[in-house]
Amino acid sequence: MSTGRSEGDGIVSVDMDAKGNLKMCLYQDRSPGSNGLIFGDNPFDFSLPVTLFQVFFISLFSQLIFFVLKPIRTPRYMCQAIAGILVGPSFLGNNRLFKVHVFMPRQLSVLSVASLLGIIYALFILALKMDVVLTLRSAKRTWKLGILSSLFSFWVMFGVLYLITPENIPDLPSLRDRILLCANVSLSNFAVISQAMMDLNLITSELGQIALSASMINDILHALFYLGLYLIHAKEVGSEAHSLFLILMSFWGFIASGIFIIRPGLLMIARNTPTGRPVKKAYVVVILTSVIVMSLITDALGLSFLFGPMFFGLIMPNGPPLGTTILEKTETLVNEFFLPLAWAFLGQKINLLGIWDWQVVSRINFVVVAGYVAKVIACILISLTYKIRPKQGLILGLILNIKGFVEVINYTRMSRIGMFDSQLYFFMVFSTVITSIILHPCIDFLYKPYTRLDSHNKGSRQVRTIQSTFRNPEFCVICCVHSEGNVRSLMTLIEACNPVLSSAICAYVVHLVELLGKSTPFLLPVNMKRRKFSSFNYPITLQIMRAFENYARNSGGLVTVLPYINVAPHKNMHEAVCNLAQDKLVSFIILPFHENDQSRGSLMTMTIRDLNRNFQFYAPCTVGILVDRFSQLTISTSTGLTFHLAIFFLGGPDDREALALANRISDRPNIRVSLFHFVVMNGSDDGRSYRNKDDDEIDMSSRSEGEGEEAERAWDESAIDEFKAKSIGNGNVLCEEIVVEDGIRVLEEIRRLEANYDLVMVGQKHNMEGLDDKGMSNLMENVETLGIVGDMLASAEFCNGMLPVLVIRSPMQQLQRSDSLKSIAISRSSFGS
Repeated sequence: MSTGRSEGDGIVSVDMDAKGNLKMCLYQDRSPGSNGLIFGDNPFDFSLPVTLFQVFFISLFSQLIFFVLKPIRTPRYMCQAIAGILVGPSFLGNNRLFKVHVFMPRQLSVLSVASLLGIIYALFILALKMDVVLTLRSAKRTWKLGILSSLFSFWVMFGVLYLITPENIPDLPSLRDRILLCANVSLSNFAVISQAMMDLNLITSELGQIALSASMINDILHALFYLGLYLIHAKEVGSEAHSLFLILMSFWGFIASGIFIIRPGLLMIARNTPTGRPVKKAYVVVILTSVIVMSLITDALGLSFLFGPMFFGLIMPNGPPLGTTILEKTETLVNEFFLPLAWAFLGQKINLLGIWDWQVVSRINFVVVAGYVAKVIACILISLTYKIRPKQGLILGLILNIKGFVEVINYTRMSRIGMFDSQLYFFMVFSTVITSIILHPCIDFLYKPYTRLDSHNKGSRQVRTIQSTFRNPEFCVICCVHSEGNVRSLMTLIEACNPVLSSAICAYVVHLVELLGKSTPFLLPVNMKRRKFSSFNYPITLQIMRAFENYARNSGGLVTVLPYINVAPHKNMHEAVCNLAQDKLVSFIILPFHENDQSRGSLMTMTIRDLNRNFQFYAPCTVGILVDRFSQLTISTSTGLTFHLAIFFLGGPDDREALALANRISDRPNIRVSLFHFVVMNGSDDGRSYRNKDDDEIDMSSRSEGEGEEAERAWDESAIDEFKAKSIGNGNVLCEEIVVEDGIRVLEEIRRLEANYDLVMVGQKHNMEGLDDKGMSNLMENVETLGIVGDMLASAEFCNGMLPVLVIRSPMQQLQRSDSLKSIAISRSSFGS
């Protein structure tokens, strides 16, 4: 007689022989999947269905927590940490039904493998995003913030621990354990800080760049500290002197082989990849496999298995094509699936209910908080030596106190080798999560990245306009370039601005490149001779700058080109350029219209449109959007009239800036300028009959508004009179005044004025009734960027859409309406993105 019964992944059979002896056999079925409910199998008894359900559950659970905590600016990786702790024994894991059927103990081995893979690739991605060379260059200037603040925090914590007797903190009995705790809390991690800056949208801000540089110095201190700690631990467990020597030799030999053997091979792959072509699939597979191999090698050498992928990411070539491709292939999968599993695995080891002595924990918490406060105070004091305002120093201290996944990994490693007991480990992980949850919304509330940090610039940023710029000695402009298709029209516009010996043009040409492959944005001058950045990473930049340099060389010294490259996320790309405009006293920024390059996808087109809006809103100078979809904008330097410019003037700061630029262009001998001045006449003596209010109902606010309108009208008339007076006797300048009944009639008159123009200039906004952006935005596609008139001129209704249009936006639009009109009220809350 024999019976059989299926049990999970195995079959138990019971048999009795003829002598009455009972025989029990266990047949282990290694199949990871079940036969299905129809055949009587419970899927949760098999490893594959359970693992798949765990991936689904923890991913969905972390997304739900992120959705709930998003209003308080909780970062995504902290939401994953919260989800991991919640599914552990502290909360859901304490429920027997959940523990038996979802995260059962026998399944932890499978979960641990998946989580370790997630940790390995997560560290590789974090290191891949680091740009060590560029950050270390800037770290030379911020070394005091990176070293002194951490040392001050360390010694304050150590001093507080010295005052507390070991009996009151039995979790830290030895001097080594106390030093370990102080070092982990006082030092910052570059990968964690960079991820936090990305989540807070501060990666390109001045304060964000300072924090990245300071944290990079902390990372160097971290590496040296843990190497020394590892050697001390190896000595304690009985390793001999020659073993320690072998560990050091293995460490430096591994680094040398990576730098001098592996990195040159990676550089060769990047060089052999044609511009604009993807990296070969075979190379991608080899690189992703090498991440695991590097982890295996470092673990076999006696180093941490986490050091291999981290170092491999650091030596990867930055930017496209290699770094960009690897990130595109792996980042989403690792961050959205593997990392939540890693947090779930760590959460199975964290049991907050296992903290048995809250008095000891409260003392440790006091020490940790003292370290955080000490670092903030140190950053405030050190920031004063850099002439940074105390408030910005406070925010910098908060940023450098952010902790994350790397710190949790360090605590786990310390717990595994016995340096931390379970209670201290539980608390430090929980403290890391709570600290980041608190600091993120505080930093977001306190820091507005569009204010400069210098303590001497406590007021608003100085605004420069074309009208207020002196003609001598030079006219400074910034030309932003996305692709080679923008080069021709921008050079033509520079040439049209009439560079002469008495008023030369200094053009800062900035190639805008989306940040991919590294998390460290930068704005650097391009040295064409030394080529300080890798030519195989940004070959288009070299071609663009070479074209501009050739143009400057042929101008006879009338045009000076200073090339720059700005690598940043599109949503932050304007920040560094706006700071450059303020530092270099630039009066005019020229941007290509987002629809100029027809080869771009719709998503990229929308991204550039939003970027142009950011420039229009935050730039400290005049901004021009150049619409030239078919590269029609050309000019000849030969004699004769070869360029016809038309300007439509309706009134307002933007139109006055357009007129000021036309005033400069009109000095060029081979350019013809036609000014069309639209005047609204609706039967009222003062032109304001649309203000339908009785005299008794006009309060002080309406009177102030009326006075502002009168002042605007007076400035418009003054600008027109100045242009006419200057153009007297110039046969190439035509001024025509067109009387219309209201703003709507302006569009009809503009359609009537269609002609063979080479360029049309107009302001974005106008002081005229009927031209209301809100009322017509539903009818026009690009009214928010180009305005009502600009959008109509750039549409197919005017000259079949073939006419180049330059839409001018004045920084005066952002000025507060005060008597001085000299302060800009710019804040993130006022920007509607």
